Amino acid sequence: MCIVKPSPYYAHKFGVPVYVHSKDSALLKDPRLNLSGFFGSAYEVKSEIKVLEENAIIELDGLELKVLHIPGHTPGGIALLMQKPTKKIVFTGDSLFCQGIGRTDLAGGDESLLKNTIKEKLFCLDDDTVVYPGHGPTSTIGEEKRNNPFLG
Repeated sequence: MCIVKPSPYYAHKFGVPVYVHSKDSALLKDPRLNLSGFFGSAYEVKSEIKVLEENAIIELDGLELKVLHIPGHTPGGIALLMQKPTKKIVFTGDSLFCQGIGRTDLAGGDESLLKNTIKEKLFCLDDDTVVYPGHGPTSTIGEEKRNNPFLG
C-alpha cells in the first residue's frame, strides 16, 4: 500500500493567494491556533493572504463569487455564492455538507450559531441552488432544507 502525503504548500508552490475571512486570518499563520502543531505537522500559510469580509466580491477569470460569512465551524467560516455566470451554485466549505454540518467541537466552534446562520444565509437561496461542500457529495439547498438531520 502506498500512502501519499500531500504537501501543505501547494498554494505557495503555484503562486496563488489564499482567501480567508478576517476572523480566521490568524489561524493561517499560527500552528497552535490552527491545531496542526498538535497533530505533528505544524503548518502555516506561506502564500499571499487575501482577507475577506461579508458581501465582498471575488473576481477570478470571468467568475464572480460573493462572500457569505457563515460562522460556527470557525469564527470566520464562509460560503462563496456564484454571481457570474450563474447564481445557482454555492461553495459551502466546512459549514454545510450533504446531510451534515461542520464540526463545532473545537476552539471557536458554535453549533447554535452555525445552524442559525445556515438557515438565515443559505436557506434563503433558491431550492435548486447546487451545494458544493468542502468535501463529500454535492447536494442542493432544497434537499438540505428537507432532509438535513442537523437542521430540521
